[in-house]
Amino acid sequence: SAVCGTSSLPVMINFCTNSGFFTYDNACGPGFIDISGTGTDCNLTDDSSIGVTLPWPWLVNGTTVNTITIGNNGAVAFNTLTAGIFYNAVANGFSIFSQDLNTPIGGVYYQDMGVAPNRQFVMMWDALPHWPSTTGEASFEIIVDEASGEIYYVYDDVIMGNLAYDYGADAEIACNVAAGNTLVSMNSATYLTNNSCVHFYNALCPNPINLTSQIFQEEVILDWGTGLYGETAWTIIYGPAGFDPATGGTTLTSVNSDIDIIGLTQLTNYDVYVYSECTVDDLTSPGLLYSFQTLPFCSNPTGITSATAVDSLFSAWNWVETGALYPATGFNIQYGMTGFDLYSGTVVNANNNLSDTTVNAGFLAGGVYQVYVQAVCSSDTSNYAGPFTFIMPLSNDSVCGAEMLAVDGTVYYFNNTGATAQAGEGALITGSNPAGYNSTDLAVMTWGSPAVEGSNWYSFVAPTSGSMRFSGLDQNAFFSQIAVYALTDCGDFTTFELMGASDQTDEGVTTKLAPNFTICGLTAGQTYYVLHDAWSNGFGGAAIFGQYSIKMTPIDLEAGSYLSMLDVCSGNDVVLFDGITGYQDGGTWTAELASVGTGIADSLFNSSGLSYQVQNFEYRVTDGCAYDSITSQVRIFPPSSAGPDGTLAVCRNEPYDLLSGLSGTVDLGGTWLNPSSVALPGSTTTASNLP
Repeated sequence: SAVCGTSSLPVMINFCTNSGFFTYDNACGPGFIDISGTGTDCNLTDDSSIGVTLPWPWLVNGTTVNTITIGNNGAVAFNTLTAGIFYNAVANGFSIFSQDLNTPIGGVYYQDMGVAPNRQFVMMWDALPHWPSTTGEASFEIIVDEASGEIYYVYDDVIMGNLAYDYGADAEIACNVAAGNTLVSMNSATYLTNNSCVHFYNALCPNPINLTSQIFQEEVILDWGTGLYGETAWTIIYGPAGFDPATGGTTLTSVNSDIDIIGLTQLTNYDVYVYSECTVDDLTSPGLLYSFQTLPFCSNPTGITSATAVDSLFSAWNWVETGALYPATGFNIQYGMTGFDLYSGTVVNANNNLSDTTVNAGFLAGGVYQVYVQAVCSSDTSNYAGPFTFIMPLSNDSVCGAEMLAVDGTVYYFNNTGATAQAGEGALITGSNPAGYNSTDLAVMTWGSPAVEGSNWYSFVAPTSGSMRFSGLDQNAFFSQIAVYALTDCGDFTTFELMGASDQTDEGVTTKLAPNFTICGLTAGQTYYVLHDAWSNGFGGAAIFGQYSIKMTPIDLEAGSYLSMLDVCSGNDVVLFDGITGYQDGGTWTAELASVGTGIADSLFNSSGLSYQVQNFEYRVTDGCAYDSITSQVRIFPPSSAGPDGTLAVCRNEPYDLLSGLSGTVDLGGTWLNPSSVALPGSTTTASNLP
């Protein structure tokens, strides 16, 4: 029990010196925070690590932590900057997903977020496959919360495309320090199949642990492990998803570490809170939350398998009815390119024989797709079971079998496993950058080194602008080499003209990335051909095969249209955008004369110190090799002068010219105002009849 006491102060204050048990539950706290675009890239390679000095010290189960080593293999070591982190749980540190992970496929990042004393330190492993694979990535992160001292392991994706690795089947999940080891999972898929987070915290009355479930149509059976307190009684409160257990729900109690909840509704989302009752100290735990959806009476398909042929998917599945009232009357098959949103794919209404052949000429060669299967029980349906991945055959291994792709920003996913080099393709590689090679985004290497090793071919129709961007970045760091050709005969390589090519973005061999480059000067409406080739480093490394992405986007730039000349008095500012209309943001302003350009700050131009004349400015929007520009003009006027004040002596009712009362240098063309600040039609007026 807790070591607590009371003070001898005049006002009674209860206090406790026991930090409680260090334990865990499945709470997700802040949830998954994607820092891949904002955090510090660790630039890790396989089996490597990086040392980091912490912005504030952590206290983890009695251990003060000032420095850490972050390893690519899913773990963090405490109080060292040089630890070697390999495939097992570290002896002193966090092991969120310890196993043999493959970097630089994907990335590892860290970021200190927020302001003291409410900061969070986030360490994220983004899209890392199991070594040596280049596909089937897992993403997860550790969040250390400064205010509470609590730690969260948050898992965004733990399906790695292999049952031996899915859901942590080959991973160790733990938090180990000198005070003791807190093991969550050891090379088992059980925990992450049922949970998506681990929450480490201190509590005098901790929650139960390792909750598992059996879910039915109108019933759920929950089983859990006793918390570190050793409690023998629990309170269970359940209700519809999102309910507040403090004010609603149905309450049950149990003296066994399990509960059978009945009377539920099929296909309904529920929340259940399980509280440990620490009766010796009259304490109740914070509550372990479990969310689930009951099964449908129209039972889900199982055991889905698939096979493919050119333009064809052969699928089969198992199905067992829940009872005579719910027989299957058919099945729905829904498919789309991998990662598609369920209910947005292509749906096939299949008959009731537990298999189907789907023929679609739109299936792309080497395309990576996902399929779901749903049972139909008359007017009721099951959940969609899936997704299950299938890959179409490589029928585009030669130029004349090229697959047509759209230039509209669609992301296509392909797999080139089994691709070979077509006879004669070596003639396309010259060893240097030939005429027509677009080097805008390629500052480091020539294209085609070392040679074509595993090619696939695609085609596209050039957009109206004649400019486009080719990107392979949607599939993390797949090392491809790409070339775009104009040709007249797909069977004659001597008719090929290289329009653009890329091994990479602007990086060297050691930090190579997927291709991302622009192509300009294409003829609108003309068909061009894309060579995608597996890449090796040219130094004995094996060519890389696996899943990759292609996205082609038209470049349509608009710098706007001339609106009007802008007038400004010398020394004043003017916004250059006020002189044009219909422009895209993100461009840059420059002046025709370099001396004038020093007065430009973003789109604000200061006219100080410049001659009194018309100045020309250019607004240009750019994307790689493509750009559009417009010229805007600013007319600079000298400071105006009305001359010094003067007086005139006139008789009543006498006409007079106000200009005659001025002296010195006077700019004509101004406006005269009477004592009531009303503008006069001119400088000639008549004195009043008043004395």
